[in-house]
Amino acid sequence: MISISEALEIIEKQTGKLSIEKVNLAESIGRVINEEIRADMDLPPFNRSQIDGFAVRLKDLEMASGENPVKLKIIGESVAGKGFNCKIKKGETVRIMTGARVPDGADTVQKKELTREFQSANGENFVEILEAAKLQQNIVKQAGEIKRGEKVFENGDVVNEKMIASLASFGYAKVAVARKLLKMQGVNNCELKKGFAVASTEIKGAKERDSFLPVFIEANREGNLVIESLRFSGSSNFIAFSRANALAFVPKGVVYKTGDVVEIAYLP
Repeated sequence: MISISEALEIIEKQTGKLSIEKVNLAESIGRVINEEIRADMDLPPFNRSQIDGFAVRLKDLEMASGENPVKLKIIGESVAGKGFNCKIKKGETVRIMTGARVPDGADTVQKKELTREFQSANGENFVEILEAAKLQQNIVKQAGEIKRGEKVFENGDVVNEKMIASLASFGYAKVAVARKLLKMQGVNNCELKKGFAVASTEIKGAKERDSFLPVFIEANREGNLVIESLRFSGSSNFIAFSRANALAFVPKGVVYKTGDVVEIAYLP
């Protein structure tokens, strides 16, 4: 038996790299990414509130308590998708919702449950803050999750459902992936494309004849092809064949061990 490194070298020489295609995000699940995915913007793109409450200046709340509430004038509102565009000054506050941009001048957010709103006789809106706060409390700083230019996914990662939202948020309508391994030729018949791969588990053929056994083949992070033998108990085992994407050729009486190079034929 040859070593795994020797087997991989043989595969690289005889199979080469898969060609690349760009596919829509919905079609990319289960495919191998062939490019580094980097953030094209900070995430979040601004200082973002984690809760519903009031954006305030920390200095205004230094003495706030239930017995000594701090009175602030409500000068506006910041909601997700529509921020408050003026700067908060001394004695002022802005009502803010979860996910909204924290206005300039504010450096903390006090949650709604620790406040008490009221309206003055002339119709102006005020709020009493019933507890002091800490700097940057309930705020996710700009780029606190991902910085612009930071690597999000590696070349060679397999796309899953959870990755789709991240790809979309960074402007990827399509993504470059390795082409599928299947190749069909002709109208009334198909020609199975052949190649080689490394066995990741033991593959045992029949003693009395050559065998074509169902296997599952995939590319690893290095772009090399590895195969896993599927549980097989005869030609009536439809489950193994339904999962297989290739057939492994095993000569009569041969048992392939982990790391052996195996001849395969891709299933259409």
